[in-house]
Parts: sequence; structure tokens; C-alpha cells
Amino acid sequence: MERECLTLHDVTVKHTFLYTLVLLITLSACSSGEGIRIEGKFKSLKQGQFYAYSYSPEWNSFDTIAVKDGVFTLTHPASDTTIVILQYPNFMETMIVGIPGKTIKITGDARDLSRLNISGSDENELLSDFQKDIYKKSLSEKVKKAEEFIKTHPESYASLVVFHKYFLDTEKLNLGKIEKYLNLMLKHAPTRTHLLALNAKMNALVNCSVGKKLPTFKATTLQNENISNNTFKGKWTLVCLWSSWGSNTSRPLAIASKEIRKQHYDVEALNICLNTDTVSALSIIKRDSIDGYNVCDQKAWDSPLVKAFGIRMVPAIILVNKKGIIVERDIKEEDIISTLKEYLK
Repeated sequence: MERECLTLHDVTVKHTFLYTLVLLITLSACSSGEGIRIEGKFKSLKQGQFYAYSYSPEWNSFDTIAVKDGVFTLTHPASDTTIVILQYPNFMETMIVGIPGKTIKITGDARDLSRLNISGSDENELLSDFQKDIYKKSLSEKVKKAEEFIKTHPESYASLVVFHKYFLDTEKLNLGKIEKYLNLMLKHAPTRTHLLALNAKMNALVNCSVGKKLPTFKATTLQNENISNNTFKGKWTLVCLWSSWGSNTSRPLAIASKEIRKQHYDVEALNICLNTDTVSALSIIKRDSIDGYNVCDQKAWDSPLVKAFGIRMVPAIILVNKKGIIVERDIKEEDIISTLKEYLK
């Protein structure tokens, strides 16, 4: 097993609420020692590699796991139970519960990563049984099974894994169900750090949902201009949070900026880049002729602006009316032009 520390520019990850929580910690130097251990063997795969990361502040790196003759191992120092996410080259993910002092074993066919056998602890065996139970079921059936699972095991880390997969790591959030099951798990594990962090994130998202006011914030643009929510008072405002981590995370910004110029829309643009350096941000701003207030505080997911706007993925596009009320959020790339036309024409 090879371990190396990767920066945001070294790997492409799915930019979801899941990843937001990972980056509440600092991606710093790798450490060594005993703790969580994972052993596995894949059929139909002789050599390859995939990644492992976690929510825990102790897990301060993206680990690269090498597969040789189908076999792989990972040992990561940890003193507390946490969720470990294994991400494969095809961007499929397996979530397991990492428990210090226990060896989690994973076996299965690399051609069907949805049917892995996970053992080594009661929590992971629960997860493995759940995956077998929902295999080949429709999405709606899987969600129902997920609800039943959380109700039956609200104190379990396994339920936290299921909660992430079927209620948080989705394109469209059901805030009612998220609140219901998050509160249920908090009732049975009120001091669990991960649940408390989730609760804080969800409160921020609710406070910046459609119908709510533009949040209070302060920032300094790349042109060294100080701005705040008051800068946009009495104006239509399009807020776009973006990055250069992939073509799809910056393309919506270019589409919106071009359409605003083309149609001469009377709207201010607040463009917030999550890159960890301003050079790459400025390069894209220049390349795509991005107008408006451009901000890049180099703090990525730790940025106060990310927290203020309740962002769980990038790109994230929010439209605010002249009264300072959010009328649309999480606008899809294919809906940018029609949404601007609907409100601003």
C-alpha cells in the first residue's frame, strides 16, 4: 500500500456535501502509526489504485491505495471511529466504518463494486447486509429501505453512512427528511462530532434556502475592493460559486457571464472561486471574460462565504431579487439561460 498526500489539484473528487465536510479539516502532511486497518481482495483486477479519505480531523490526507495481484491494504492512524470513503477511478464510492484496532475486510468483484462484502465489525456487516438487501432495487425502493434502516439503527455509524448516501449525497435535497433523520440520530448519539457538524451545515443551508434573505457577509475582491451583502442592496444579484477542479465546475460561470452581457441584463454578479490559489482563478476569469465582483480567498471549503451561503457542492448558482430574497438556488447549468430570462427579461 502506498500513501501520499494529495492537494486539490492532484485528484478530481465529487464535489458534494460529503466532500465539503472532508475539507473542514486541513489537508496537511501525512502521518504514520497504527489505527484503522483495511484489507481487501478484488477479483477481475490485477493492478490499479484508488483513494481513501475521511471526515476525521485525524485523517488529514487523501491516501492512494495500490492494488497488486488483486490485493490491497491500508493502515491509517486514528483514535476514534469514523466513516472512511473509498473512491474508485470510475468515481463510484464505497463507504465503510473505520474502527481503531479493528481490521475491516473487503472482498468482491471489481466489475461490480456495488456488491462488495464488508466484514470485520458489526457496523460494517450491517452495511454489507443492507447493500445486499437493496441490490437491483429501484431508487425509490432503496430510499424506503434506507429510512427503515435508520429508524431501526439510529445509534449506529452504519446509519450515518446510509444517511449520507441516500439523503445528503444527492442532487436534490429533501430537507424535511434530512431534519427528521438527523434529529433522530442526534437523539441517540448527541455527542457524536460528525452529527454535530452535519447539523451546523444543514442549518446554514436552510438559512440560505429559497425565500430567505441574502446572508450577511464580507469579502475582498481580486481587485482589492471591499464588498458585503450591502453592496448588492436593491439589485438583482447572481451568486456563482465555482472552481477550476473540473470543466463542469467553471463552465456555468462562463455561460452566465456571457448571457448577462449578451442580453444586457441589469444584474450584479458575485463570483466566488474556491481555488486555493488566485493565479488559476485569474487565468479562468481572463480566459472566459468573467465580469462582476470576483472573489477568491484561497480557503476553499473553509471559506466563510461557503458557510454563509450553505454550499454543499460546486458549481452553485444562486439568484437574489432586488428585495434581497433568494428566488432560485442550485440552478443547473442547462437552466441558467432560461432562469435569467424568466426573472430578468
